[in-house]
Amino acid sequence: MDEVRVQEVVERTVQAADTEESPEKGLIVMSTGAVLRPLRLPDLIMQRLWAEHPTPKPPMVEVESGGKKWMEANPDDPAYQETLDQRNLELGEALLRLMLLKGMHIEVLPLGVPVYEEDDEWVEEFETLGAVIPTTKTARWLEWVRYRVLPTSADLAKLQEACSRLSGVSEEEIQAAMERFRRAVG
Repeated sequence: MDEVRVQEVVERTVQAADTEESPEKGLIVMSTGAVLRPLRLPDLIMQRLWAEHPTPKPPMVEVESGGKKWMEANPDDPAYQETLDQRNLELGEALLRLMLLKGMHIEVLPLGVPVYEEDDEWVEEFETLGAVIPTTKTARWLEWVRYRVLPTSADLAKLQEACSRLSGVSEEEIQAAMERFRRAVG
């Protein structure tokens, strides 16, 4: 299929995705021009990731006031904050990988981007940026998706919102999770 034909298909798909009565409703378009179909995330895997990254408990400190002493949690402790930030970063990365692996189907690639199996240039470009190329097949594919299909935080937010809606997560929960991840990333 030539590039003009591909562009026509992409434009029709994008228009259909924006039409309420279209069977293509639900497709989302990334900044790259890629068209994705968001999928419901597997609940049990999400629960497992949350369980494997529990929220740490803040350290206890002794407080004295009015001649009385008691122990109280200190969530402002710098070491605790660092541990919490690291946990949020690791959980965010785990959830991101889950979303990229199980929360989307690539319907249309960006114009000029070959399918993963035929894309020989991305590894060289990625290495030129100083990035480490993963060694496993799935990890390499995930990096390719980030590089070629979803390169911006706005793309990620759009996919995350769509997957969350399909999974029955409220808008407030989505925003809270995204805010925690943004703070952890810095």
